[in-house]
Amino acid sequence: MTLSSVPRQLSDTPVRRTDRARLVAGAIALAALAVLGAVGATLASSPAPGGPSAISVENVATTTSSSATTTSSTTSTSSTTSTTASATTSTPTPTASPLDNLYRVMPPGYNATSCGPSDDPTPRALATVDCGAPNGATGPTNARFSLFADANALASSFQDGVNADAVSQCPGSIDSPRSWSYDATPAFDAGSLVCGTHNNAPVLMWTKDDVLLLGQVQGPDLSTLYGWWLSLG
Repeated sequence: MTLSSVPRQLSDTPVRRTDRARLVAGAIALAALAVLGAVGATLASSPAPGGPSAISVENVATTTSSSATTTSSTTSTSSTTSTTASATTSTPTPTASPLDNLYRVMPPGYNATSCGPSDDPTPRALATVDCGAPNGATGPTNARFSLFADANALASSFQDGVNADAVSQCPGSIDSPRSWSYDATPAFDAGSLVCGTHNNAPVLMWTKDDVLLLGQVQGPDLSTLYGWWLSLG
């Protein structure tokens, strides 16, 4: 038996049922697609939950730029302050040297013109100068002046001079060595004084304690030296 011998009505009926089912299914599918498309369109047109973004890309860039500008301004201000502080730093005033201080306390007539730093300074002295005759005065033919750091060093150096000289009385039968004072303050010892000879030449040596000065002068005789010293006042 071949396929053509199958009764026709048996083959036609199932065919009609299948076509109708397919048509119904297709219609349902089209309706579903339409519904989904409408839902998709609605979703696409709705705003995202939470609303628009609070900070846009442009705002972020602007904020960053502003922060950089502020930082640059702060750095510039700090640099200016530092420069100003450096510019206002004061320069220390130079301290006077011991030699300058010695010249300031020497007797009138003795200065940097008539005196110069000694090649053989007095031991323990801060500065020593050797001098010729004083400018504009008669009396000593040469002199030596020394400046000390304290009263003990000054007194010790004076005693060394006393030990090295042949001590004698000063003119007027005044014993030496001895202390001396100003007429205005007789009760106050202003220094020490000694008369004598050194290397067979008349010498007078004294201290002025308030300025830590030791002076030593030589001349033709003790009377001339003593008279000059009294004239210092």
